[in-house]
Amino acid sequence: MPAEPAGKPLEVFVQREKKLQRWIWISVLVPLALFVGLMVMVSNELKTFNDLKKQVEANKLKIAAQKEELAKNDLALSAYQSQRSGEAPRIIYYRSSIGPTLIGALKQLGFNPTVEENVKQANPALAGKAADTLVYGCAVSEQDIRVIAAALIKAGIHIRRIVVAAKKPDPLLVQLVASPVSDPNQPDIDPATWKKNTPGCAAK
Repeated sequence: MPAEPAGKPLEVFVQREKKLQRWIWISVLVPLALFVGLMVMVSNELKTFNDLKKQVEANKLKIAAQKEELAKNDLALSAYQSQRSGEAPRIIYYRSSIGPTLIGALKQLGFNPTVEENVKQANPALAGKAADTLVYGCAVSEQDIRVIAAALIKAGIHIRRIVVAAKKPDPLLVQLVASPVSDPNQPDIDPATWKKNTPGCAAK
């Protein structure tokens, strides 16, 4: 029977050691990879949690600011109502698309005049221009015009011009119209500084 080479057991031993080392590395690296993956997942979850926490805090600050603004509006409204005298003006608009925004803005402020829609009288030549002009009758007070303008601007309806009615309609009428001379690039009027430069209604 031929003798087994002397190096054979050593070669078998080396191969076994290599396999054992591979299994050792696998047994170490797989849990390590799982651990790293779990750490990444935990890190992402923590980041998401922190982002949500920041969002909640931001929402709390936003709600607090809204409550503060609402309180200021209520205070201003109470002062306005206590000083107000006489009949409230009527408001007419000529575009049905802005009706809900206009009515909602005035009700939110607490100023609730009669609002009428008169689409049939809208000027078709100005259909492409924004309704950004308030036209008021001679009996509408400066304070009422300011309140109406402020409410509309706050709701996102641009008010770039405020002018007295040229055709002498109902003295207590306020119309929201598109104007051929208004500049769409002009900023909104500041209701707080706007002044009524026209006299009241002439005596009959």
